[in-house]
Amino acid sequence: MKRIGSTHHPSIINTVLGPVTLGPSSSHLAGPLGLGRLARSIIGCEPQRIAIAFNEGGSLAGTYRGHRTDCALVAGALGWGSDDERIPRALIEARSAGVQVTVEVEPLDSDHPNTIRMRLSGAGEIEVEVMGTSEGGGAVLLSSVDGYQTVMDGQHRMLLVWLQDENDSCVTRLLPGAKVLCKDGPLLTVKIPATLTPQQREELTQHPAICRIQPVDPVGPAPGEGAGDDPLFASATEILDLARSHDLNLSELGLQYEMNRQGWTEEEVRAQVDRMLDVMRASLEQGLSEELKFGGGIVTQGGNRLLDALSRGQTLGGGVMTRAAAYAMAVNEVNASLGLIVAAPTAGGCGVLPGALFATAEEMEIEGERETLADALLAAGAIGAVFAQRVTFLAELCGCQVESGAGAAMVAAALVELRGGTVTQSLDAASLTLQNILGMECDPVAGLMEVPCITRNALGAVNAILCVDIVMAGVPSVLPLDEVLDAVYETGRLRPVQCNGTGGLAITPTSKRLAEEFLAKGDDS
Repeated sequence: MKRIGSTHHPSIINTVLGPVTLGPSSSHLAGPLGLGRLARSIIGCEPQRIAIAFNEGGSLAGTYRGHRTDCALVAGALGWGSDDERIPRALIEARSAGVQVTVEVEPLDSDHPNTIRMRLSGAGEIEVEVMGTSEGGGAVLLSSVDGYQTVMDGQHRMLLVWLQDENDSCVTRLLPGAKVLCKDGPLLTVKIPATLTPQQREELTQHPAICRIQPVDPVGPAPGEGAGDDPLFASATEILDLARSHDLNLSELGLQYEMNRQGWTEEEVRAQVDRMLDVMRASLEQGLSEELKFGGGIVTQGGNRLLDALSRGQTLGGGVMTRAAAYAMAVNEVNASLGLIVAAPTAGGCGVLPGALFATAEEMEIEGERETLADALLAAGAIGAVFAQRVTFLAELCGCQVESGAGAAMVAAALVELRGGTVTQSLDAASLTLQNILGMECDPVAGLMEVPCITRNALGAVNAILCVDIVMAGVPSVLPLDEVLDAVYETGRLRPVQCNGTGGLAITPTSKRLAEEFLAKGDDS
């Protein structure tokens, strides 16, 4: 069931609950930064020239300035991580270090909305050209190196091998556990289970069938040698079967999934989840306590205002739902101000999960129970892992329903477990949540992650909590989650504008005027 933008075996840490990144967009900042890091690893030296090309007519052509995509690509080529606070200044810092940077928009041989070409040049005549796509939620796919086909997602240790002849069996013979993913002409793309030892490097480079090799480091935390090749589950049906046959709840299934995916111990998985929980809480506190400066500056900070109005009894709604809405806005406002967030599952929808989770935890008076909240993230991750395989996190392909909508479905399932519900009820809550927002467009005003993204995060948090209440009151979903996920994908792909950020609110007169004003101000990076 391979679909455009879907992921065969996503990592909960790297793709579903991560990465930890600066805002404002995981597909337009974290993903491109990953492509830049892969390009740096392939060239194998410090770049002196970086040439970037965005696909004419694609999503990035009109949004890369507001989303700092060019900065992210350069930051990745310089070796920075997605959580590096210098990313918005990457162009300035690169040029001050003597690195030449050019950015163009031109036709590229791809119909993917997030296609990027990079040419990196080093000292002497060292040069590499790569083509790749940002796949949503920070995931990437590097598809060619110097015109030869390759397959690299940035989540595994890889080895590029340039062959002297057609004999490629020598590589797997010299590297037990290695797997050839692609061969095009002289270029061989190999997934390797561990970093090459000095002895392995020497044996490979001296082999008569091999011209040269280049190890490629992963962008995110790499799997261990015991990592599984296939996902523990790929559907809600399989989740339910495993839960019943092994007497496991959703968070335990999420933990087992990631241990299998990464080849990690329980302690290693939990350490990563704990870090994400800390970043989520810090972004919430920042959004409520600080005066934020937004990248585009077209909105008024609202999360703290809504919470203040609630405390003064000036809201029609009240309680946990309004608090969750305020929290979701606050986190997503940190994202819009280029602050540090957890893309769970995307930066555009990053406020939904923490907003609903922290508000519910306060309502249940368990906000200090770290292990319980970490389990909730793992439960949400289990649903997100199925979502990534069955749909996509790329709004440019399937709309905002796969960003804030996906986050809402994930947290709805987690909140059911938090309240003592069954796995069946968790799946029902996720299903109802997605049914409520089916078809939601991706249409950022002026190409910025401010309108309507921030308030849609508020809607997502409220939607999730409401659906949890409905299910826990004894009202199941008529439609199974797998069928709703299929409907989300088909609805997104059948839209006339294909949800690539060029329709809906993005083409209103006000949006066009704001976009012109933003471009006229220039880019201080």
